[in-house]
Amino acid sequence: MSDRNDLAIADLIRERVQSLCAVFHRKESEALEAVAVQHLGRFDSTTLRRAFNRLETDIEKFPSIRQMRSFCVEEMPSEAWQYNYERVVVKDPEGKLVDATKDPKTGEILYRPQDCTEGRIFLAALRALAAKKAL
Repeated sequence: MSDRNDLAIADLIRERVQSLCAVFHRKESEALEAVAVQHLGRFDSTTLRRAFNRLETDIEKFPSIRQMRSFCVEEMPSEAWQYNYERVVVKDPEGKLVDATKDPKTGEILYRPQDCTEGRIFLAALRALAAKKAL
C-alpha cells in the first residue's frame, strides 16, 4: 500500500509542477519534475495540494524547489494537534477494566477522568465548587 501511495504522491507532484509550468509560461522538464518528486515526496497529498494552490496564486514568478518546499512546510498540520490515539481496554490502577486511549508514539495510556483515582477526586471537587457557585 505504501508503494501505491508513493506513486500517487509522485503523480500529484508531477501534475502540479506541470501546472506551475503552464501558469508561469515555463517549458516543462522531466528533470525538474524528478527533482520536485525527490524533494517534496515526503509530504502528504493534502499538504501538497494546499501548497501548490498557494504557489499558483501568491507568487509572481516560477518558484524554486526551495520555495516549493517552504510552502509545503508552512501548510503542514501541526504535530501537536494530530489525533492518532488508539482506543484500548485496560485495567485501571484499582484493577477495573476501563476504556482508555493509547498514544502510539510513546505508549502512554490516557484515562478518562471518571476512570482514574485522580480524575474522580478532581470531578468531586469540581461538583462541590459548582454546587457552591449555584447557591
